[in-house]
Amino acid sequence: MRGTCSVPIIFFGDGAASRTEVHEGMNQADVFDAPIVIRSRKQRLLTAKMLSSTSKSILRNVRSVLTAGSDTREALVAMVADFGRREVAPGAAARDDGAPFPHDLWMRMAALGFHGLAVPPEYGGVGADMPTVCAVARAFGRAGRDFGLGLSWLSSMYVASVPLIELGTDEQIARTVPRLVAGQAIGSQAITEPHAGSDVGAIRTRAVEDADGWVLSGSKIFITNAPIADVFLVLAVTDPEAGRRGHTLFLVERDTPGLEVGAPMRKMGNHSSLTAEVFLDNVRLGPDALLGTRGRGFYDFLGSASSERLVLTALTLGVLEACVETAVAYAREREQFGRPIADFQAMRVKIADMRIAISAASALIATAAERVAAGEDALLDIGAAKVFVSEAAVVQTLEAMQILGGYGYMREYELERLFRDLKLMTVGGGTNEIHRDMIARMVLAERTGVA
Repeated sequence: MRGTCSVPIIFFGDGAASRTEVHEGMNQADVFDAPIVIRSRKQRLLTAKMLSSTSKSILRNVRSVLTAGSDTREALVAMVADFGRREVAPGAAARDDGAPFPHDLWMRMAALGFHGLAVPPEYGGVGADMPTVCAVARAFGRAGRDFGLGLSWLSSMYVASVPLIELGTDEQIARTVPRLVAGQAIGSQAITEPHAGSDVGAIRTRAVEDADGWVLSGSKIFITNAPIADVFLVLAVTDPEAGRRGHTLFLVERDTPGLEVGAPMRKMGNHSSLTAEVFLDNVRLGPDALLGTRGRGFYDFLGSASSERLVLTALTLGVLEACVETAVAYAREREQFGRPIADFQAMRVKIADMRIAISAASALIATAAERVAAGEDALLDIGAAKVFVSEAAVVQTLEAMQILGGYGYMREYELERLFRDLKLMTVGGGTNEIHRDMIARMVLAERTGVA
């Protein structure tokens, strides 16, 4: 990002033992001038404090880009792409192999405004609209080639920061949002349960009110960011007889007695995004922990989930583009029978189908994002984009692997890693089957019978 909009790059360490660790005697100049390592939450907090004034200056520069118009918005996307190529992509394979969560990289992202991208300026964020966030997410996926890290970033912002601003009290917002934007805290939303996946209305976690507040009991599963989260938004049943109108969201801090997080779950892909179970054993909360309106939690969750789904779909498209770039470059260079394999019709058909899929995916995302920005109902558009893009990503990444032949099966060529990452989007954020059902119900409810 150097040389564009006067935004500096902050170089941190890569975790090697020879790097300098953050300590209390360091100052801001030390952080910028020497490669450092962040290994603990305490070091993360210290770094955030030292970078706070510089981060504000950076955010002012980023905001100026957004307010200047679409041309300079492209400059923001270019900045993110440059950051992804130089800072995210080089460590993606190591993170897939089990390297610790990159708190140092998370702080670099915070200093450049990543965690406040969708957060209004009055709360310390950038205030980008949905088309801009989607463009940035797409650029991050294409250049960074780490869907898991993008998932952790966008989820923390859209399932914690954004709903906190929309639903929280002044006290709740002041206590959590600045920490999330500054990278001092990571957010998570605990919704899914062992018996309630697509059927969110079937959750069993209970919140019982008493004279002192609330007591939560239950368990959650497949919770993104849970092993590293500091702030949880938990959906629980407050009025069992009221069905979906008996669900309420609660704000729960990581150190609340009775809240336990299980070990990171072993997954097919997205190893840089940590997932775990969350256990709530008589978690006692004050009355001020209730988030939003009692009985509105189910519907409040749907709103934040819809926005998160769209930006993750844009991230998916970016990673798909990275896969296609790899396949096209290989087809141009790989020779068989005395000529590049790109000269063979079988390869050209695959490449054409990839380009068609990317164009269609881009159009679907753009339509949904523009409707969100205009304040229109975009639920059907988001669902359609999510289904099409996630399935196109799986099919076309497999075709990209096929173009590489035996090399596509090898881990050093990264396509197999990206395929494992992308498969999540056909089931995460609501399975594609449930989205197709939702789309059909919406279409059938319309007089014309068409979208």
